[in-house]
Amino acid sequence: MTYDQFWKNGIDLFMIYVNAYNRIQRDEYTKLDTLAWNVGIYVMRALQSQPIMAYGMTDAKAMKKCHRDYPNKPMSIEQAEEEKRKNELFKEKKKAERPTQEQLEVYNKLIADRKKRKEE
Repeated sequence: MTYDQFWKNGIDLFMIYVNAYNRIQRDEYTKLDTLAWNVGIYVMRALQSQPIMAYGMTDAKAMKKCHRDYPNKPMSIEQAEEEKRKNELFKEKKKAERPTQEQLEVYNKLIADRKKRKEE
């Protein structure tokens, strides 16, 4: 906001700039918060991928239940691939739900027959 805009324009323009600044700050905070959260997830997965004796576990079966492999790809790529796979499954399901041309012809014949019966 320039000096002239501040002093010569109304309070509405100032509030627009304040709201824009607050939105930018909130978005930056959200990005940093998300980054910190992702780093924590990676650290957690890295620790879980190591065969350590955690939580007082003494047998191998209990350790295997808690053991996870470290991800081969970043989580954002895995999530994008999962979302893409879900969208493809949804499209296939919708495509399967569409009536075929034969079903439409049979339906249209039934409608035409009903109209004829009502006319008679």
